[in-house]
Amino acid sequence: MDRIEAIHARATDIHNHLVNNGGDPTKPYEFVLVEAGVRDLEVRRLPAGHPQLKSGKALLQRASATILHETRVICFATHSWSRTKSGTTNLVMK
Repeated sequence: MDRIEAIHARATDIHNHLVNNGGDPTKPYEFVLVEAGVRDLEVRRLPAGHPQLKSGKALLQRASATILHETRVICFATHSWSRTKSGTTNLVMK
């Protein structure tokens, strides 16, 4: 199994676990907020183009346990992670 397949399998496991515990995938934003709460992550909306997003649509700040996203992003169903030279992990929306 390559890295992408492993990530996809883990995402599927997380999704299925959340659905089996009452999560509603037809409400994607609320669905993500539940999982963020389980992982003790704060989720904050920012205006599109906000400097904290570093030219992206969403960003995971591991140090502060915060997911920042632009206001118009409502679904995190398909994503990948990329790490910058500064150590920041970016959530790349597809």
